[in-house]
Amino acid sequence: MTTIDSTIKIANLPINDKAKRLYQSYPGPLVRNVSHKKTVIEFCEEKLKSVVDSSASLLWSYLIMMLRQNGNYTEADISELLMKNSAEYKEDVKDDEEVDDVEEVSESSTSAVTTSTGDVIHKFRDYLLYGNIHDALDFATENNLWGHALFLASKVDRRQHANVMLKFANKLPFNDPLQTLYQIMSGRLPACVTGLDDKWGDWRPHLAMIVSNCTDKPDLVKRAILSLGESLSI
Repeated sequence: MTTIDSTIKIANLPINDKAKRLYQSYPGPLVRNVSHKKTVIEFCEEKLKSVVDSSASLLWSYLIMMLRQNGNYTEADISELLMKNSAEYKEDVKDDEEVDDVEEVSESSTSAVTTSTGDVIHKFRDYLLYGNIHDALDFATENNLWGHALFLASKVDRRQHANVMLKFANKLPFNDPLQTLYQIMSGRLPACVTGLDDKWGDWRPHLAMIVSNCTDKPDLVKRAILSLGESLSI
């Protein structure tokens, strides 16, 4: 059997003198009892200072990170490295919502605090850039980004989606006919039909929601209508 020598000498590679000098001066690869980790990292850091290209900067930064962490990393580490590297080359993403600014006046002063919806979107995006889905969903629901929250949660798992939907429903007044609709669409008997009184307002919009939108749940609709009728008869 013929053994093929896979060792390639840098001096024989068709590379320019600058690249060849770089390879020759590199104190790596990092080998136990041969090269020193600190020396290799310091070499990479010196090279990082001299590069102006973002891609080259990213590669040196990645190498430094892998050396420091002994080859171990998480997805968040990569995201942090990418975002840190992009700071000098970043092009801002413009959101349509940035044109809509909401002014909130502090109760303790007459000064107006302007909060851009675009800023909220940026914060939501930042959570996701680092893979922090849980905090992103909490932030979205707390800041009325319901479209983003519901879409994201629907792609995560059923539990997260149900949690966001519940938070959304709880934002509505308890006697809103929309509550009645969402409750029966969720397979539950609407609260209004079992204890209808003055606090629920007019019963007609609630009944209209039930009969016009839930034709695929005939048994539940029947139970809801009968319960509403019994409540009205009391």
